[in-house]
Amino acid sequence: GIVIGTVAGTVVMCVAQGLMLRGDLGGVEGRRSAASAGLMLLAAVPLAGAAYGVWDALDGWLGRALVAQAVSVLAAIAAGGAAYAAAVWALRVPEARQIRRLLATRGRGR
Repeated sequence: GIVIGTVAGTVVMCVAQGLMLRGDLGGVEGRRSAASAGLMLLAAVPLAGAAYGVWDALDGWLGRALVAQAVSVLAAIAAGGAAYAAAVWALRVPEARQIRRLLATRGRGR
């Protein structure tokens, strides 16, 4: 009940805000945004696999102590993040290239 209500409310709010923004901006490139979102969702598959695989292996090897759990989770986050970054780059998600250009520009002191 509560979770479904929260999800439904979030969806309605997101759609309403998108419609309002589209009116204010004269469009929001819906097809392009949906295509990018689909690619990002696809990139989440290797993220999940890498994160779970690393966590499961380290959790079994290191045990259940607090420090061991912290190491397992942090390593899983790092592996998942690396897998996601590689996947969005391989899938040529435009926003990934944009972030790289932005970071390169900031690295040059601009």
